[in-house]
Amino acid sequence: MVGHQQEDEQAGRQCHPDGERANGVSRLAFVAHHEKKRRHQAGDNGHKSNNDDDLHEFQYRTGTRSARMHMPQALMRASVIPTLAAVAVVALTVSLGNWQLRRADDKAQLQLQRDQALARAPLPIGTALLDAAATDGQRVSVEGRFDEPHTVFLDNRTRQGVAGFHVLTPMRIEADPSAGDTVRYVLVLRGWIARDIAERTRLPPLRTPAGLQRIEGLAIVDLPQPIVLGASAPEGGAADPSAAGLSAGKGAGKEASARIWQHLSMPDYARWSGLPMQPVLVRQTVDLDDGLARDWVQPASGVDRHRGYAVQWYAMAAVTAGLWLWLTLRGRRQGAATL
Repeated sequence: MVGHQQEDEQAGRQCHPDGERANGVSRLAFVAHHEKKRRHQAGDNGHKSNNDDDLHEFQYRTGTRSARMHMPQALMRASVIPTLAAVAVVALTVSLGNWQLRRADDKAQLQLQRDQALARAPLPIGTALLDAAATDGQRVSVEGRFDEPHTVFLDNRTRQGVAGFHVLTPMRIEADPSAGDTVRYVLVLRGWIARDIAERTRLPPLRTPAGLQRIEGLAIVDLPQPIVLGASAPEGGAADPSAAGLSAGKGAGKEASARIWQHLSMPDYARWSGLPMQPVLVRQTVDLDDGLARDWVQPASGVDRHRGYAVQWYAMAAVTAGLWLWLTLRGRRQGAATL
């Protein structure tokens, strides 16, 4: 039976050769169509893949360029605070250096004026009232007698690390016969004396030359003063020493509290003593047999120290500027390396 079927099929092919051929052509056309469609789809997929790659590359380049554009701004924002701090430190240290140099120059100029004054002949002080501004800083001389009961002691004055007092005693100026009965006193800064270590309110023993004395020194309107926290002088205004609680030869109790001062001004002293005073005091430069030290501090003292401080301030400014420059350049290099 199988043989009959094969014979019938072979007979059918022989009877219909054109139909068989047509079916083959149809299958080939169908296969070719599907192959063309597959290739077209593959081309579309490749084109789409290329477009995606271009898009990714564009986004990468755009993001990189944006990062490069924003990086300097970020670095600039990050460096604003250190820059302002560096500018403030440099400005401050340079100003302090300039201030120290000005102090050194002022002291050097004052020392020059002092030397020139000491080289001139002394200006005699009489009972006629002086012009304070014209006399200030001049070398002067005066003859008279010390008025020891009105001596005052300026506290907290040190010499070579030892605490003590500056001693000031008024001198009654020897009257010029042509001046009549005019009475005038001038306050004399006589020197330094050590204080009593055991009792700070006890006045040290003081030798005051008696009789007519002639001294020389520098006329001074204002003494260098410490910080004033209260009244500069005790209440006074009496010409009689006993009225102010003073008596010669004693150094305790009310006398000590009235004669130890922290600060001195000529108006205060004139009011306290009640004496007709010249408007200047004389810082004594000649030696007398009184046991006082007169190695006065010179105006130029400390000039080299001020200049040394100025160098230190300028060096600090230079270090600050150099450190800021190094950190800035380092930050920029690190920022460029990350791009």
